[in-house]
Amino acid sequence: MAKKLSLTDANWIREWHAAGGITQTLLSEVFGTSVGLISLIVNRKIWNTDFQAICQCKQCIKTRRAAYYVANREEIKARSARYYSANADLVLAYQKSYQKKNWEHVRTYSSAWRAENKDKKKASDSAWKKENPMALRVHNQNRRARKRANGGALSNGIYRALFAAQNGKCACGCKQPLGESFHLDHIMPISLGGTNTDDNVQLLRSSCNLQKGGKHPVTFMQERGFLL
Repeated sequence: MAKKLSLTDANWIREWHAAGGITQTLLSEVFGTSVGLISLIVNRKIWNTDFQAICQCKQCIKTRRAAYYVANREEIKARSARYYSANADLVLAYQKSYQKKNWEHVRTYSSAWRAENKDKKKASDSAWKKENPMALRVHNQNRRARKRANGGALSNGIYRALFAAQNGKCACGCKQPLGESFHLDHIMPISLGGTNTDDNVQLLRSSCNLQKGGKHPVTFMQERGFLL
């Protein structure tokens, strides 16, 4: 546990720091306490009248941090949003690493949160589905493949990649624009043992995909007049 400081110590810390040339890290070493407490003293986040009541045990620190968050919620959210925006890749990599290392804890916590916040979870899911229609399609295709145990998982950017590769045209040979209601089709249907992988999917117009259904790709193309 870090050393408890007196009011006199706090005054000396402020004076020495104001004089310049002494870092907060050095002050923490001199007084045998944490850099965090030194920072609070220097920036007068802890006032002389209540300083002697400050305890440095873990529970007290946790309580003060919680109180600080409540009092500065909007400022903290704005600061966090700026950081996430500037370091999106770094944050995502950290989150994935943490979830992989602590998957049991994450799963337990997530299940408990969903059980206690059903309405909030439902609203959040609805908003996400509305804002991410392509990602939702990928999610549904992956879920369908898992249920059939075909193996594989589609990447989140597969729709954009296929749309660009096909120049926005249907892949079945009709050479028509995909339009807005195009479908993601498994070239070899999952029902026939096809895998749910990026190399086994294509984009078809909705009408073409409905005609194809669960047919073998060779059979479907021969029905459309192509000699395969």
